[in-house]
Amino acid sequence: MKNLSRLGRVLRFIIPCCLLAVVAVADDDNKTGSDANAGEDVLLEKCAQTNQIRHTSIVDDQTILFYMNQQKIFVNQLPHRCGGLRIAGAFSYRLTNSRLCDIDTIKVVRTFGGRLDTGPSCGLGKFRLVTEEEVAQLRNKDDEKSPQDSEPAETTDQG
Repeated sequence: MKNLSRLGRVLRFIIPCCLLAVVAVADDDNKTGSDANAGEDVLLEKCAQTNQIRHTSIVDDQTILFYMNQQKIFVNQLPHRCGGLRIAGAFSYRLTNSRLCDIDTIKVVRTFGGRLDTGPSCGLGKFRLVTEEEVAQLRNKDDEKSPQDSEPAETTDQG
């Protein structure tokens, strides 16, 4: 009986401590980690409020810029390449709440003969706040990776 009383006192101390730890982790859940690509500790957002998104810009098959209200720009580096994203130039998403998060997926949206068609689904990464200078660097880096667009060579059909 004495052991049960002692156990009750211990549990009354341990349970609130565990709850505080869970609350602390949940509170920090929206901001986490560091960006290995930047070479420094950078706060990453797990989610972006969709009502704050003004427009988006696709840099390449793995990088999307989210232009937000209040002159903020977030870059989302997808964990994996999303085939056809840059060429299509558009994507869609389905929300379960008013936030777009790193656990959500996007679908590439392509147009064929005036008809919309969805392409592959791709998971989002975390959202990182960037400056205009960083946006310019991202765009320049992408320009170096891919050849400049050029006019197709003329061919003659000898049928």
